[in-house]
Amino acid sequence: MEAKNFEKLFSNCPFPVTWHHFQTETSPPFVVWKEEESDNVISDEKVLAQIDHFRVEFYYESWIQKKQFEQFLMSLNVTWQRVVSDVWITNEDMYLASYEIGDGFGYESGNAINRG
Repeated sequence: MEAKNFEKLFSNCPFPVTWHHFQTETSPPFVVWKEEESDNVISDEKVLAQIDHFRVEFYYESWIQKKQFEQFLMSLNVTWQRVVSDVWITNEDMYLASYEIGDGFGYESGNAINRG
């Protein structure tokens, strides 16, 4: 999946979304996404397809906000995995949950698979 497809996927998110970090201080809840590792398809000593994986970090103040974000993820009709949950960030007075989304989690050739 390319970053432009990822941005389109999250264009209707009910919370503020940005790549890597916000330029100004933002109060929770909000979403930050980052590129993670790639799992490329290689043959004959050549990369045939680049498969990027993304980490989505959701910063929130209440369990209800986290569940609202996960309902948004469910509405995307793609698979996702929560990999970290309910980490309390003391100096920021907020929680963090992290999710993985990538080609191996419901994407083919940069397009979302229609499951509905």
